[in-house]
Amino acid sequence: MIVVSPGKSVKLNCTSTATGDPYMYWYRQPMTGGALVSIVRSVGKGSVTELTVTHFKAERNKDKEAEFTLESDEIQAEDAGLYYCAWSTTDV
Repeated sequence: MIVVSPGKSVKLNCTSTATGDPYMYWYRQPMTGGALVSIVRSVGKGSVTELTVTHFKAERNKDKEAEFTLESDEIQAEDAGLYYCAWSTTDV
């Protein structure tokens, strides 16, 4: 568990155990529960598409295809939740 006060920065790292160059995703589940909200996806190393939260940035390492980071320089109270990184060998 990571606790970050509003206005502070945070960086989340994800490493996949998949072989090859998997599709990778970041999701957030609100603290109140409910459905996962898609934040960003990557369709291959070095690519990031569909970033849905503008004060976040994501990076997919070009040299290490299974690493995907999500970060914000200024976290907001509404960002509270459980964050999930997922991967797949096919796009979902």
